[in-house]
Amino acid sequence: KPLTTGRGSFVGILKFDIGNHATLTNSTLSSIQFNTSTVVGDFSIFDVSGNDMESQSTLANASDFTIRGLTILNPNGPNEAVNRYKQYPSLTVVGYPVYFERSGLITPAVGNVYGSNILAYAVDYSTNNGGSWSTEVMRFAETRLTAQELVDLGTDGNHVSGEITTSTGTSAGYYVTQGDGSQLPVESNPGYGGVVRIIWTGDRFFAPRSEQALLRVTQLSESGNSAAITSRKYAPGAADVRTGAPYDISDAPFVLSRLFFLQLNGDLYSTNTYLRTREPYSNPHVLTVEAWVNLNSYTENTEAEPAIVAVGPGMAAPSQEGAWMLYLHQGKFPAFRALESTGTHGENGSKYIATVISPDSLTITSDAFPINDNAGHPENWYHIAATVNQNVVRLYVNGELKVEKTNNNAVDVRMPTYSHPVWIGLNPMGTIDSSSYFHGGLKEVKVWRKALSQADIRS
Repeated sequence: KPLTTGRGSFVGILKFDIGNHATLTNSTLSSIQFNTSTVVGDFSIFDVSGNDMESQSTLANASDFTIRGLTILNPNGPNEAVNRYKQYPSLTVVGYPVYFERSGLITPAVGNVYGSNILAYAVDYSTNNGGSWSTEVMRFAETRLTAQELVDLGTDGNHVSGEITTSTGTSAGYYVTQGDGSQLPVESNPGYGGVVRIIWTGDRFFAPRSEQALLRVTQLSESGNSAAITSRKYAPGAADVRTGAPYDISDAPFVLSRLFFLQLNGDLYSTNTYLRTREPYSNPHVLTVEAWVNLNSYTENTEAEPAIVAVGPGMAAPSQEGAWMLYLHQGKFPAFRALESTGTHGENGSKYIATVISPDSLTITSDAFPINDNAGHPENWYHIAATVNQNVVRLYVNGELKVEKTNNNAVDVRMPTYSHPVWIGLNPMGTIDSSSYFHGGLKEVKVWRKALSQADIRS
């Protein structure tokens, strides 16, 4: 029985040829509809048992889409993290895989096919949701040759430039592949070129950080393929502008950063036991903070509140509290609290919009090295997240809502908009002692300027 929710059940695919490539523009739409006539081309629908299901079925026409152009498949947001220095399961090399598909870009002819360097592209990115764009990070042309074969022919400069690596990270690999990493086919369908993959070179020192990042892929002119790719114009020929050039931009902003695993020993007298941002964080009225944690010990101090992630002035003004803190109550129970902006409308006479504490403590495992070989350590990770949506505060553990509180003490209950550094692994409030430090593993710390839904947090 077909699914009646979501996108339903996949039962097949329809493929169409492009009738006249030469007349296509970047705005030409598909205009494909099902034939509802019962006189010519009538359709029939049967289930696996042969029962006629036509009366129980409804045909829904797809929305029109552009025929000629590019479509970025990844990174495409939302809430996606692009890590420039990671080896993903789909790769054999450190880097970030970019996937896109192309359709109707060329008029098929002998020597004018997908998989040849007639087709070439430029890639850049934005860190402010498209307000401005970086310089190009790479250019590449389609080819079925390996990096070494291009070098041997002396044409590598005609095919690639910038931050792009091969499918293997060596000269034996391909710069441009099919989606599964295999060599481009001899000749793709003359209309639809299929999915291609390129790898953005890994960079452990990549500096930009953004929650509002976008990627852009733009087609280069078909001419100039026998010269250096850096000199190729944008299609259809403009030298320095993309006007008229087929391009695509990620549908939704993603996180651009390099994620890492931080092992904190919770020792007051050791170095590198916490992190602090260099620049202050301007606090919004709504936010989400999340992190993966792997606790390695409990504290003997029942008043302990070691922070996972917090904001505050820290040593510069130890008596002043930051706007919020994700922490461990008594050193073992996931908890979160957020200040109320006026200090007079807190819950139960306190200064907080709400304090939410999970009733379930975290488990602990040893941090003996090597971490990867330590029994139990890989299975001890917890995902902890908290959201503030004006007067509503929620705490999640492993995607499950543990506590939710709503503060109705006033009509304008919200957090203060302080500007303080973000602290990771240390409660910067008051006198700092050993119980202020988090003892365990931390990874994928994220702070969002919006309150994510439970579905977003689970994904």
